[in-house]
Amino acid sequence: MKAPGGVRRTGLARWFQILEERFMTLFWANLLCVAWALPFLTALFFFLQTWDWLSGIGVVLGAAILGPGVTALNRVCMQIIRDKPVFVAQDFFASVKRDWKQSAAFALIVGALWGMFAWAVRLVGLTEGGFNPVLAVAFFLSAFVMMGLTVIGFQQIAMVALPFRGVLKNGLLLILAGGGRAAGAILFSLAAVAVCLRFYEYCVWYLILGAPALLVMTANLIFYPVFEQYFPEEDA
Repeated sequence: MKAPGGVRRTGLARWFQILEERFMTLFWANLLCVAWALPFLTALFFFLQTWDWLSGIGVVLGAAILGPGVTALNRVCMQIIRDKPVFVAQDFFASVKRDWKQSAAFALIVGALWGMFAWAVRLVGLTEGGFNPVLAVAFFLSAFVMMGLTVIGFQQIAMVALPFRGVLKNGLLLILAGGGRAAGAILFSLAAVAVCLRFYEYCVWYLILGAPALLVMTANLIFYPVFEQYFPEEDA
C-alpha cells in the first residue's frame, strides 16, 4: 500500500517508496551516467586485454570524464531522497556543468587509489597464491576506507559547496563520525560491487537495468541521516 501523498516512510519502507514513485527517474539518470562511463569502460576493456600505454591513457581520460557523471547521478539521487522535484536531463547536465572540475579531479584521485589497490591484489595473488589472514584484513580495511571516500566524496561534491581540499578530509572524518550508518553504506557498496564483479559476464545488463543508480541511491539513503546532520538541507 502506498503511503498518503506527502508522507515520507522510514527504514526499508522508504527504499521501496522511492522505487514505487521514482523508478523511472532513477532509470533515466542511470542511462545518462552509463553514457558518461562508456569512454572509461571501453578504455578499461582494451587496457585489460593489451596492457599498453595508449589504453592506459584512455583509462585516465575516461575516469576524468566519468567523474562528473557520477556526481550528477549522486545529485539526482539525493534530490529524490529529499523529495525534491527532479528534471533528469536538466538537473544532470546542470550538475555536470557546475561540478565537472572537482568531479574530474576527485575521480582521478580515487581512480588512482583503486588502481593501486587492484594492482596490489593481483601482485599478491600471483606471488603468494592467496591471502593470509593479516593480508586479508589489511586489504579489506583499505577497500573499506577507499569505498567510504568514493561514496561520501561524490555525495559531498554533488550537494555541498566546499573547497576541493576539504572533500577528502571530510570524507575521512565522516567515515568515523558516521558510525553504523557510514559502515552500512560502505559495506553495502562493497557487497554490491563484489557481486557485480563475481558475475561480470552480466555486467551489460547490470548497467542498462539500473544497478549504478540503485547502488548510489541506496548508499546515499543509508548515509542520509548523517549527511543531513552535518550538511542540513537548507545549507546544502
